[in-house]
Amino acid sequence: MSCGRETPTQTHFTGTTMSIFRRLPALLLAVIVTAASGSLVQTQFNIAALTRLQVEVDLQQRLAMTAGDLLHFAPLFSLLLVLAFLPAFLVTGLLIRWLNGRPTWLYALAGGIAVLTTLLLMNALLPMTPLQMTTEISGLLALTLSGVLGGWVFALTGNALVPRH
Repeated sequence: MSCGRETPTQTHFTGTTMSIFRRLPALLLAVIVTAASGSLVQTQFNIAALTRLQVEVDLQQRLAMTAGDLLHFAPLFSLLLVLAFLPAFLVTGLLIRWLNGRPTWLYALAGGIAVLTTLLLMNALLPMTPLQMTTEISGLLALTLSGVLGGWVFALTGNALVPRH
């Protein structure tokens, strides 16, 4: 107990914790944007794979597949994104404080790295590849770009939510 006096470490920890809670809406928005865009990309890769197999997919089927992935894939992807984005954005926030700046591109980069790392870990640790598109560089890059978009959204909305002192 510190009898009402906080040490610099306690003050920094309290400030960082409060900053995280103020940025929670930005994190959730980043997760939603990344999950939705990643889901749309994943659907299009699946449709492209079907057409390479000479399967015709009409517009109604494309829309149904897209809606199905948004309803079923995006929520699962969102859970992974929360687990990936939290440490990525925390480390990035500390890095930005240490560098004494507010570069939006660092959060975008962190979002992309978080998604790429998650996909590579899943591919390495799971007995089968959960997303076939991630076995190709184009699929990995496409989903990584959805993470970049999410990081960019986090940077823009997160910085707007936290007052500067």
